[in-house]
Amino acid sequence: MKAAVCALCGKRFALDDGGGSVRFSDYEPPPDGSRAWGHLWFCVTHLSSAERRSDLPTAAALEELRKRYWVSWIRGWLR
Repeated sequence: MKAAVCALCGKRFALDDGGGSVRFSDYEPPPDGSRAWGHLWFCVTHLSSAERRSDLPTAAALEELRKRYWVSWIRGWLR
């Protein structure tokens, strides 16, 4: 299986490592009924914080997460 990449810090991780995916409030399935992914992956460090913000639109949730974990975000951005 291909490794997932955390949307916040850019860390690659296997799903066995405890990370997972989150769908935010602005997720909409495609109208043609095809399989939609519509989620973002988060490593184990950031997953619970992302899940607590799943009631927000994606952009707002990521903005809050980047403010909370600014060091992780900068470190991931510089990779």
